[in-house]
Amino acid sequence: MIFQYAQGMAINWTMDELILVCAELRQNSWESIKMADERVTELSELLHRSPFHPREERDDSFRSRASVHLKLENLRACHHSYSGAPTNASHLDREVAESSSMTVRA
Repeated sequence: MIFQYAQGMAINWTMDELILVCAELRQNSWESIKMADERVTELSELLHRSPFHPREERDDSFRSRASVHLKLENLRACHHSYSGAPTNASHLDREVAESSSMTVRA
């Protein structure tokens, strides 16, 4: 099956990408990481170099610092210690959180 993406259309996060982001959160004790933090930039750059999605399907906003930061916050909201407002965490976000052997919010 071949998927084609319209320019500017969001590309779904893969399990591997989410595991990388989740690992950064675990190393930070599930505390928020500011968008200006160098770790967000490093994750963004790593995901730009990754083979998870064909380069021709990516636009300039692909895995930007802003999108990486949003994903960090969505994953963080799945952690049992999170007490903030609900986010738009996806089913896969919750699945990755569960597979990371942590308690998640329903």
